[in-house]
This record gives sequence, C-alpha cells and structure tokens, in this order.
Amino acid sequence: TVKYWLTHIGFTLLAILGLILIFFLINKVYRWVNKRLSSYERTIKRKRKSILRYLLPQDTKHAFLLLSKVVRIALLILILILYLPLLFNFLPWTEGLVEQFYGYLAKPLKDVLHGLLKFLPNVFYIFVIILITRYVIRALSFITSEVEEEKYNIKGFHKDWARPTFNIIKIILYAFALVFVFPYLPGSDSPAFKGVSIFLGVLFSLGSTSAIANIVAGIVITYMRPFVVGDRVKIGDSVGDIMEKNLLVTRMKTIKNEDITIPNATIINNHLWNYSKYA
Repeated sequence: TVKYWLTHIGFTLLAILGLILIFFLINKVYRWVNKRLSSYERTIKRKRKSILRYLLPQDTKHAFLLLSKVVRIALLILILILYLPLLFNFLPWTEGLVEQFYGYLAKPLKDVLHGLLKFLPNVFYIFVIILITRYVIRALSFITSEVEEEKYNIKGFHKDWARPTFNIIKIILYAFALVFVFPYLPGSDSPAFKGVSIFLGVLFSLGSTSAIANIVAGIVITYMRPFVVGDRVKIGDSVGDIMEKNLLVTRMKTIKNEDITIPNATIINNHLWNYSKYA
C-alpha cells in the first residue's frame, strides 16, 4: 500500500539522516581531539627529559594528527559497514544486497583476520626490535651532535670523525636489526621470498662495486685526516679548497672558481699535496 511505501521510505531517509549525524558528530569530536593532540605533541617536543620526544619522528610536525586521521577513517568505514543492514532493511529490493555484500566481504576478512592473529606475536617482536634500534640511534645522534659542537670531548677523537662514525654505526645497527627482524616477517621461509632476497643481494653486489670502493676510501680518508674542510690541496692536476667531503665523494673549488667532484677512490690512488698549515 501507499502507506507501507511511505513509511519504509521515511524510515530509510531517517536512517540516512542518522548516518549523516553520526559522521558529523565523529568529525566534530575528532576536531576537538586533534587540537588536544597537536598541543600535547608540541609539549612533548619541548620537554628535553621526555622519552616520547626521542620516539617521535623529527621530520614530521603532526605525527599524532596523522595517527588520529587514520583511526578516524577506520572508524567511519567500520560504522558504515555495521550501519548498512539498518539502512537497507526497510526496502524489500535492497534486503538481499546487504547479505550479498557481507558474503563477498566475509571470506577475505576471515582469511585476513586469521593471518593477522597468527602474525600478531611476530609483530610484537618486530616492534620491540625496531623500538630498541630507533632509541639507540636517537641516543647516538644526540651524542654525535654534542661532540660536533664540542660540548662533549673524547680524548683522541676529532670532532670531524663524529658524523662519519655515527653513519657507520647506524648502518651496522640497521643491518643487525634487519637480520633479527627477518625470521619474523610473513613468508620469510617461502622459496619465493628466499629467491627474491638472493636475487636482490646479487644485484646489489654487482652494481655497487665502485660505490663500495669509494665508501672504503672515504672511511680511510676520514680517519687518516689528510685534509679537512677549508684546506687548500692538490689532487692529481687539480688545485683548490676542500668544500665538502663524505663517504662517497669529495668536493673542491679550484682557484678558477670551478666546482670539482672527485670520487674518494681516485683520491686514494693519487698523490695529494696539502698547502694548508693546519693540515
């Protein structure tokens, strides 16, 4: 009857309005929460003795807001999925759509949840390893900055050694963390995963021969200290002032105001003259 259709259409419209109201209230609450989180994050980063200050990423200004946005989107999707039966229950031709939709959704979700529950203990181990590695690197970075600014002195350790030493230790720590994390990754025991790992290892070995030679030469140059930034040197046929040096290359500006980039392996294999009295 007309009354039946009007009643059920009215209920459907009310359900839609209710859903819109729920979304509106959630967004309003999250705007208030985001203001609090932003203020809390700024407070944490200002506190020098806060442990969370070392755990938050320095290159992002709104880490908590990003996490809040992810949670809000997940909550809205969950509410929408749970609200669908009520929304489509009032009209006869839409009742079957909900059951069909849940049928398509049930098996993939069941498999995903089963995999997540099985993987959950491994997630804890991975989280602990990453957390310890990150905290150790944060502490070493702080010590490195103190040494570079000469606020903390180590006898026999030059301040220009601080950053390269930190980079080397950081690479070693990441390598050890990867070794510890690898057994806990999903599919790490599968032949496909092992095959891809071997392939990438061989590809890296073949393609990085010159890079590794430059890195080794850069380490030797760093700790032998044949020159420092600002020295006037002669490398091969080039004479100029050292502008920058890192593990891969050394940059110098010649007396003709030319910028030259020299691979560290080339410096090791050539004679070097240092004209600076502070060499």
